[in-house]
Amino acid sequence: MEANDYEIKQGKHIAFKHKDKERFTRAKTIGEDYTEENIRKKIAEDKAKNTISLSPTKSMKKVIDTENNEKYKEHKAYEMWVRKHNVTAITDTILEMKKMGITTKAELENRIEKAYEDRQNILTKIKEIEKRQTILDTAIEDVNTVLKYKIIADYLKKNPDDKGFSNEYSKEIKLYKSSFKRLKKTLIGYLIQRDYSKKE
Repeated sequence: MEANDYEIKQGKHIAFKHKDKERFTRAKTIGEDYTEENIRKKIAEDKAKNTISLSPTKSMKKVIDTENNEKYKEHKAYEMWVRKHNVTAITDTILEMKKMGITTKAELENRIEKAYEDRQNILTKIKEIEKRQTILDTAIEDVNTVLKYKIIADYLKKNPDDKGFSNEYSKEIKLYKSSFKRLKKTLIGYLIQRDYSKKE
C-alpha cells in the first residue's frame, strides 16, 4: 500500500491514509474482511498457499546467458566457470521442480499460469479496496460537512422565508445539500450491495 501512496498507521487499530487525503481510515471500517486480525490471517493463508513458489530459492541459481556475453567469448577460464555454473543451475532447478511436484513441461506451464492468475486476482482485489477506500474517504468528508453545517440547514428549514440568512450562508447550504445527497446515495448503494451479498 505504501507503494501506492498510502500511509499506514499502527496502533490499537491499523489505519490507512492516501497522500491526497487529510484523515486516516481504520481498516476495520471498510468491512469485516479488513480488520487487522483478518488481514493478518489472509496474509498467513496466502503465505501457506505459496510455500511452493516458482521464484528462485537460494539453491536455484540463475543460468548465465552465453550467447550475448562478451566476457564468456573472450576468456577461456570464465567460459569454463560459466559452463559448470549453468549445469549446476539447471540441475538445481530440475531438483526444485521435482520437490514442487512438477515433472512435465505442461505441469510447469500450468503452475506459471496459476501464479499469473493469482497475481491478477490480487491486483483486482487491491483495486477494489482502493475504490472502496476512496468512497469511504469521500463519505467521511461528507459526514463532517453535514455535521458542520447541520445547524444552518436546520434553521433554514424552520425559517424558509429568511432570505437574508439564506443569502449569507448560501455557500454553506450548497455544501451541506451536495454532501447530504452524495452521502445518501453512498449509503443506499452500500445497503443494496450488502443485501445482494447476503443473498449470494
